[in-house]
Amino acid sequence: MQSALESVKCVKQAQVSYEKKEAVVKFDPAQCKVDDLMKTVREARGTSSFKAKLKKNQAGRVRQ
Repeated sequence: MQSALESVKCVKQAQVSYEKKEAVVKFDPAQCKVDDLMKTVREARGTSSFKAKLKKNQAGRVRQ
């Protein structure tokens, strides 16, 4: 999943934790939409059991 997210051109950094079941993604919102990242997670090889959803961190940034 991490390599799939990192392959998206707008992604600056992706950190995936399978134990926490979350991915923290830093991206340029001028170059892509959150929906694009959600689709990438849903279509990533070997991640069919993961459900992509959004949550915000303490700074109000969107977390996946």
